[in-house]
Amino acid sequence: MLVALVGQPNSGKSALLGCLTGAKVFTSNYPGTTVEVTEGRVPGTGITVLDTPGIYSMRALSKEQQVTRKVILERRPRVIVNVVDGTSLRKQLPLTLSLKSLGIPIVLAVNQADRMKELGIHIDLDVLRKETGAEAVLTSAITGEGAETLLQAIEKAAASGAGEDGPSAPFSSHEPCRSFGPYDLRDLHEAASAIADRTVRLRGASGRRSPAEYLDRLLDRPAASWLVLGGLLWAVWRFSSWALPFAETSVRMILNPLRVHAESLLRAVLPRGPLAETLSEAVPEGFILPMATVLPAMILAYSLMAVLEDSGFLGRMAALSDVFTAALNLPGQSMIPLTLGFGCRVPALMAARILPGERSRRTASLIIATCVPCTATISLSLAALAKFRASFAVPGVLTAVSALTIGWAARLIPGGQKEPLVLELPPLRIPSLRNIAMKTQARLRGFFSHALPLLVVVNSAVRVFMSQGLPAGANVSRFSRVYLGIPPEALWSVLLTMFQRYLAPLFLMQQNLTPREAVIAVSMVALGFPCLPSAVVLWRENGARFVLLTFLTSLILFIGWGMVLNLILPS
Repeated sequence: MLVALVGQPNSGKSALLGCLTGAKVFTSNYPGTTVEVTEGRVPGTGITVLDTPGIYSMRALSKEQQVTRKVILERRPRVIVNVVDGTSLRKQLPLTLSLKSLGIPIVLAVNQADRMKELGIHIDLDVLRKETGAEAVLTSAITGEGAETLLQAIEKAAASGAGEDGPSAPFSSHEPCRSFGPYDLRDLHEAASAIADRTVRLRGASGRRSPAEYLDRLLDRPAASWLVLGGLLWAVWRFSSWALPFAETSVRMILNPLRVHAESLLRAVLPRGPLAETLSEAVPEGFILPMATVLPAMILAYSLMAVLEDSGFLGRMAALSDVFTAALNLPGQSMIPLTLGFGCRVPALMAARILPGERSRRTASLIIATCVPCTATISLSLAALAKFRASFAVPGVLTAVSALTIGWAARLIPGGQKEPLVLELPPLRIPSLRNIAMKTQARLRGFFSHALPLLVVVNSAVRVFMSQGLPAGANVSRFSRVYLGIPPEALWSVLLTMFQRYLAPLFLMQQNLTPREAVIAVSMVALGFPCLPSAVVLWRENGARFVLLTFLTSLILFIGWGMVLNLILPS
């Protein structure tokens, strides 16, 4: 039996899914989109629960809302569990009334019962059932309260058949795309407000404030909010710069015996020859490289994302950052993937899914892939600049200008203007460790099922190509020295960024460069090609055409800036 969890953002759907199914969940892209839906099975029952993206209505304006509507109208779940935040029932019920028109049995999960007690809010469930025509259950996804009662209500609703048509239905299941005017919306909200007035009662609050409530009051002050945001971003960057190299070294040490054994096995199985020798090294390395460099960064990024989501701080970060990200023509939510990119761009590109609208996701992905160097690239580039006593400021300024240029260019595309930031700030809560682990585990499954096999194949193909030798010639040498002002060896080092960007400064440090040549070469490295793991994720998230666009953008940026620096820097 298929059950769909539907509700507004921050109503607690994901936490309720974890409460019902435990860690037995998996994520997948909905057909034809890059929007993920999470699915889980309730142990000991035949119930499959589908967690849909949060929506405010069935009008399907954004891609997430379209996916939720498609899930309901195409997969036709036996029961819809409408998860509503009991602390703001008046704003939640319009969606409930519109869902009633679909002819699918509905169960109301009135969530956040623990917070309702703290605030002294009481909801008369009998009146709510009578007014909405749907079974209502009080739940708390954090404490697990009401989970068993909710399952019983789902089975009862499935056995009862189709629900009754609700009042003020905005559309029927036969015409889901019909537009409706402001009076329909007004009637819908008036009906919801009337139900809330007859249902909600305020009683004396417990009088005790949780640490989250004290922090919530503190963050209402702009100065404190900026301080906390800056401290959080700094802590994330510092922890990433320490943890990721340590994790990479540890994973490589642990997997090294496996690599040696795999190389020996492939040499024994494959026919003797140069190709077999290359593949015997490339295939194990193609497996260890993402396990050592990408997987630790993704675990860190996904855990951080889950903490920010469950704590309610993600929305506050978006609101505070919007004034800065507007310069890049991006919404405030983009501060999260942009910050993660300085640790590792692979999880940053995947975190771009949190942005509203395809235009924002693609613009952020393009900026991250081309203009955001990872921690390893930054540290090695600084070491190269220090070795040759070159300017530290030039590469940083060019990277910032390039990112601003991409954001400005995105405005020129029809419909490319940044949307106004409209979001509802949830209350701050202490995140659940079980829910954090569930979300991280579910999101990592896509890495093992899709990204890891593709990385092994692509890495092997690239190593075979590289074994044939890099092309060289007088034309390459002349272009590099005359138009870019660097030796051809430095240009080939820049091109190595397509495999791993931090390899390029390592090769540069082995050469004999002047300060002028070092500034030009490192600036080109900072805007070099997306590395191999980033290209694979871009391909999976946005398609092959977008990968080609990204590589073309990188090529224009680093060749263009190299030529400009060659013209303006003194010899």
